[in-house]
Amino acid sequence: MRRLLLAGIASVLLVTGGVANAISSPVHTFEVGLLAPPTSWTTNPPVSYAPGASIYDVFNFSVPTASTFFNVSLDILSYAGFPITNFTSVLTGAAATPIFTLTGPTQSYAGTLDSGTYVLTVTGTANATVGGQYNATLGTIAAVPEPEAYAMFLVGIGLIGAVARRRRRALGAA
Repeated sequence: MRRLLLAGIASVLLVTGGVANAISSPVHTFEVGLLAPPTSWTTNPPVSYAPGASIYDVFNFSVPTASTFFNVSLDILSYAGFPITNFTSVLTGAAATPIFTLTGPTQSYAGTLDSGTYVLTVTGTANATVGGQYNATLGTIAAVPEPEAYAMFLVGIGLIGAVARRRRRALGAA
């Protein structure tokens, strides 16, 4: 009887230890790679989970230049109104401090990132009846010049024109 009890306790510890290990490591790891502007990356097909499954996904990517404009969008594909619960995403950089944390069925973030390596972690729980799916889109956008840059360009063109005109006059007088 005692052996049976010890065997039962050992099997329970083994099973719960296996579940804890499965949850503590990512279910899906996506190696997105370098997001050089303008680049967009999307999960295709959507990320799917069985009914009641714990969601823990990791997206690894890097940005080549400082002040790169970055956007991320996460959308739950809900079936019959049953969304993924506790749907959360966290972006961390090299220092492992969160840059942003988003929650809810539709998430989006837009901002600038410095050059480096980043990790987007997505967690939640799929619906117990129908499971769950979501789409993720990561992208970078080429920088748009500021109005001051255009003004400096026009001033530079004007100065080049003035120098050319002055030289032409100097050559005509000689």
